[in-house]
Parts: sequence; C-alpha cells; structure tokens
Amino acid sequence: MEPLIAFFILSLLMKAKMNKYDPHSDYRYNDVGFMSVLYILGFTDEELQNASIDDAINAIRNTYKYKHELTTRGEGTQTYIASDEFVKKQNLILSRMARRFYHNRHIAKYMVDHGKS
Repeated sequence: MEPLIAFFILSLLMKAKMNKYDPHSDYRYNDVGFMSVLYILGFTDEELQNASIDDAINAIRNTYKYKHELTTRGEGTQTYIASDEFVKKQNLILSRMARRFYHNRHIAKYMVDHGKS
C-alpha cells in the first residue's frame, strides 16, 4: 500500500495548488481513487471499467470478513480478538474510501455533464 499512500499525498498537493474548482480534474482524481480501491481488491482490468459501488462493497465484505462476537477471557472479561479488530478496521477504511470516491466522482461527473464550474 506504500505507492497508494504516495499517490494520495501527491494528489492532495496537486489539488492544493489549484486556484479554481475544475470539475474535470476533480472527476479524474476521484475516478483514479475509486479505481485504486478496486485494484486493491483484486479487480481485473475489464472489471474495473464496469464496477459499481455495490461490487466494491461486496468485494470488501467478502475479502475482509470479521466476527461480531466477543471472546470470553479469564475471570469473565469479554474482549474482541486483535486480528478481528484489524480486519474490521481494514473493512471500514476501504468501505469509506470506496463510498467517498464513488460519491464525489458522481458529483464531479454531474458538474462536467452540465457545464458547471
């Protein structure tokens, strides 16, 4: 994931230099971000072009499964297993990223299609 982090930092620096909102560059930025999440999930080139948010969320749920139950430890204390917590956080982070990029991409596409800037 190191290249992905570098990409986002570079993208944020490029966005910070813009003086005026450009829906075309915003669309490209969010499209690349959404495609990056799909690439992390193992989508092929053909699947990348036709993937929807439902496909992305289902892939995240199937790849990063975690239990919703507490484990009883000594003396009756109940805790979550650390590995489940890690997988749960990965699930949440990727889900939020996918939803955010997908939503922002559609807003930017609307702006491009209707000539707004």
